Amino acid sequence: METQEQKTVLTPKKKKGKLLIVFLIIAVLLASVYFFFFSGGSSTPSIELVPYKSGDKWGYVDLTGKIVINPQFNSATVFIDGIALVRSADNKYGYIGEDGKYKINPTYKSALPFSEGLACVVPENGKPQFIDEKNNVKFTVNTGEVCGSFNNGLALVKVEDKYGYIDKEGKMKINPQFDIAYPFNEGLATVVISNKKENKDKAALDSLNAQLDAALQNLDNSNNQKVVYSSYQKRENLYGFINKKGEIIINPQFKSAISFSEGLAVVSDGEKYGYIDKNGKYVINPQFDAAGDFKNGMAIISQGSMYGYIDKEGKIIINPQFKYALNFSVDNDIALVWSSDGKAGFIDKEGKYLINPQFEKGTNFYGDIAFVRSADKWGIIDKEGKYIVNPQFDKIDVDFENYKYQTVQSDYFDMAGIIQNFLTGTDKNNFRGINTNTTFSQIANTAGGKDKLINHYNNSVDHYLKEQLSKEVTLNRIYYSFNNLLEQKPIYRTVQKYDYWKGGYYNVQELYDHEYTFNDNAKITSAIYTLIFSGKAYEKKNELMIALGEEIATKLGVKNNNDNTSNYITIKNDEIEITIDKSRGEVTFSNLVLLLLLNKAEQARNDSIAQAAAAAEDARYAR
Repeated sequence: METQEQKTVLTPKKKKGKLLIVFLIIAVLLASVYFFFFSGGSSTPSIELVPYKSGDKWGYVDLTGKIVINPQFNSATVFIDGIALVRSADNKYGYIGEDGKYKINPTYKSALPFSEGLACVVPENGKPQFIDEKNNVKFTVNTGEVCGSFNNGLALVKVEDKYGYIDKEGKMKINPQFDIAYPFNEGLATVVISNKKENKDKAALDSLNAQLDAALQNLDNSNNQKVVYSSYQKRENLYGFINKKGEIIINPQFKSAISFSEGLAVVSDGEKYGYIDKNGKYVINPQFDAAGDFKNGMAIISQGSMYGYIDKEGKIIINPQFKYALNFSVDNDIALVWSSDGKAGFIDKEGKYLINPQFEKGTNFYGDIAFVRSADKWGIIDKEGKYIVNPQFDKIDVDFENYKYQTVQSDYFDMAGIIQNFLTGTDKNNFRGINTNTTFSQIANTAGGKDKLINHYNNSVDHYLKEQLSKEVTLNRIYYSFNNLLEQKPIYRTVQKYDYWKGGYYNVQELYDHEYTFNDNAKITSAIYTLIFSGKAYEKKNELMIALGEEIATKLGVKNNNDNTSNYITIKNDEIEITIDKSRGEVTFSNLVLLLLLNKAEQARNDSIAQAAAAAEDARYAR
């Protein structure tokens, strides 16, 4: 991540007509974290060592530009309480000390920096865990799909589709109930309730119906009936605030909101931005086109496309004149701003330039130094704008903001459960309940009737069943093939003809067509099962198909001698053969007993034809 600081303001997206577009505010929330640390947070970032990038690897330099830890990591973060999260060359996460040595070896698939003494980590194929700095697992989040860092003693978790919060013992402190939620700050957290609203906007409905028509045109099914939508549902996100007991302190009513900072929070009515106190009352009425949180008694606002600063009474202190701006640094009165020509410089609280605009990007001052980019390289300057370290680094990262708002996702995947569900009814002689003697009639009964099967006037039928093996794996289709499935029956019609010799008409029966009926006793020759994957299942499809092959071999009572690097896996015993196509997600059952008989019959027929031809040839020469 480059070090240009995150935008600390909410800005509206363009609206079409009267349709309100809900704002995304994640980047806004991230910007408040650095200031929290330097105003009493329990975790202390260190600016003594700075992550920098050289080529495609990250290392650390000190504030004189001296390389302290050589570039060797795929990613690196700032030190917090003497420990930093890094990603190794093989893309595993671990933690290092300021000497560059691992304190916690890189073994995790994903991880977050330490916060309030704990870090959330995710082992390969595992569930999120919280560890201490000695890598002791304090607890595992068994039900959470998504986890965040601790802030104000609580950590965000997502269970199914709702967000809640856990405490430092892993207990659910606030039950999952919110559609969107953010970390606590100043004892309150921003939460979102999504309401569905009926919309009868004609243009939107016409567009929806046009899309539906286009979709139906692509369906090869004449039984599809036209559906016309007269209304549709859209989601409306409403932002409010809760306390650490989970009690709603300020009802969800705003179109967007930022966490509280210095006792005030930015909120929007969908048109303009203002500020409320912790009672939900407006202190500064909505009037700005964009707004940021308060730091050191000042906040960034915009009027039109230009940014300036206000005080807590809503009075403009520095007129909107900048293309973009950052909050003033906590430990000094300097702020980074961008002039109308896109160059970055530094101003004081009167809006006067202390360092003229000349840089491409930069950060606020941390103590007596700031990081700036010029000619695509990063360096370090002092308060006079002089280089302490000349621009030489490809990237640097002094991200004290984002990590508190980052999350990790569970990597747990119930592979064994999916395989068990798929292989129900499988043993040495059966595969999913079918065997070498299974007939069409039995398949039809299992499918729920012949009308559930689609025949294409050959010896095969399709069964589209959409069987959920798990939330992320669906058995979508089975393509069955049989021996002599269709029986052909002639259809005759009566035709009247005229006899010129006899001088009269007469009726005759002529072959008109053929009627095809299913042979209920036709035996199955093969079945192709098509699986559909999504989410983690899609990511782990290759592993899943390999594990499926191992389990099939076990159930068939044979050894799996396949090379797992190949796309195809074949397992068979004396009666059945199973072939797995890993890339296509297909599993094929073959009836070896019947196929062997059919092959023998075909060979006998070919031999008979060959013998007859040879006999005819001999007879011709005999004449």
